[in-house]
Amino acid sequence: MPYQVPASKASIKQNQFEFKMPAGKVADVAAAKKADPALFEEFEAARKKWEAHVAQFEKADTRTYSIPKMQFLRPNLVDKIDPEAPKVDVVRDLLEHYHPGFWDRFDDMSQALGFFEAWQAASGTELGESSASTDS
Repeated sequence: MPYQVPASKASIKQNQFEFKMPAGKVADVAAAKKADPALFEEFEAARKKWEAHVAQFEKADTRTYSIPKMQFLRPNLVDKIDPEAPKVDVVRDLLEHYHPGFWDRFDDMSQALGFFEAWQAASGTELGESSASTDS
């Protein structure tokens, strides 16, 4: 059974850091609409039509991905893993090795840490522990 990465809680307001950037240029959409309502309506209709068109081609990623359990990692990769490194560094390095670019699909650190803990539990060993020590 593949591990299901839990949904991100990054969108909950209490889990967000709010900040403001120095003033920059921001379009005043209401003023633009008021200045030329016909052009605005034409733009909105085209935007909605385009979004509906593109939506036909969207699909959920239903593929199941895999990485080797800890004891089956390539030795050259194991040599690069520092058992004292933060877990997120290990997850990033593993995913970048086996599925380049996949690291960017996590929305928050709780997902990455949950992934690491599930992978470690499935492996039946902890980072820095040799497979020989788990067999005894």
